[in-house]
Amino acid sequence: RSIVQLIDLTVSRYTAQSCQTGNEQVCKVYYFTAYATWMETSYRRHQKYISALQSVGVEPIIGRFKKKKPNAELGEAIIPEFEEKETDVNVGVYLVADALENKFDRAIVISADSDLFAAVRLARARTSDKQIDI
Repeated sequence: RSIVQLIDLTVSRYTAQSCQTGNEQVCKVYYFTAYATWMETSYRRHQKYISALQSVGVEPIIGRFKKKKPNAELGEAIIPEFEEKETDVNVGVYLVADALENKFDRAIVISADSDLFAAVRLARARTSDKQIDI
């Protein structure tokens, strides 16, 4: 294996460990994603990547893609488009559930999705002792 592949296999666990401070221990790393099942090569590669993440203790949470309704004008070719569904909701649900179940003292959310702020605010409001970093 090349160094790039080895780094890629452990990127989620490494990222979590690099965010540790003091005597913290990484207790759980989730990887939220969805499979692009209509793209066979990409889908198979993604499955292998998920399997590799699992081999280093990362728990995948798999959402789905939904086919969008075509919006083509008369005479244009209709190219199917898909949008990822459930991933941001899954992140929020797991964050709030794990906070309420006291599964962490500090959570680190790595995402560019601002929709997650509602879940972060709720988890912080319902559990005043939890630190949630974004």
